[in-house]
Amino acid sequence: MPYKDKDRRRETARKASLKWYRAHKTEITQTLKARRVNDPEYKARRLRTERASHQKHKVKRNQYNREYSKRHLPERALCARKSRAKTKLEILTHYGKDGFAQCCWNGCAVDDVDMLTIDHVNDDGAAKRKDGTHARGFSFYVQLRMDGYPEGYQTLCANHQLKKEVLRKRRHYSLCALERVA
Repeated sequence: MPYKDKDRRRETARKASLKWYRAHKTEITQTLKARRVNDPEYKARRLRTERASHQKHKVKRNQYNREYSKRHLPERALCARKSRAKTKLEILTHYGKDGFAQCCWNGCAVDDVDMLTIDHVNDDGAAKRKDGTHARGFSFYVQLRMDGYPEGYQTLCANHQLKKEVLRKRRHYSLCALERVA
């Protein structure tokens, strides 16, 4: 026997096996992926196993998740705040003037993210909220990103958002007054 020592023989076999695996890793990975996709029996067996494991460990996993959330509440809250701020900046930048988080009103140079909002160019935001096609608050930013940044929105500062609404109402009431006179 080349190796009388069991430990040395195991170590040599382990190294040879690892060397073979590294040389054939892509083939093995492709074969397993094809099996997962094409073999319905394998898929069903794996799904049953995962469901059984999920049910078996459900109580422990939920308890662990609750305890983890309690232990790491400040870190999770900070991470969530950073994520929301990043998303808001991303949306305001996309719809802002020249690709910057800046008010699109002519002559306005407001670039304070806390003062900027998203505006519906066609003034149809209230109607979309009523029929349920639009989310409110932060969820609206997420929805815009998920929808692929649709057209029809712009970044305005809070002052010009209010100014635009005042002008819209003024036009509406002027038209109503003209209709009453005619």
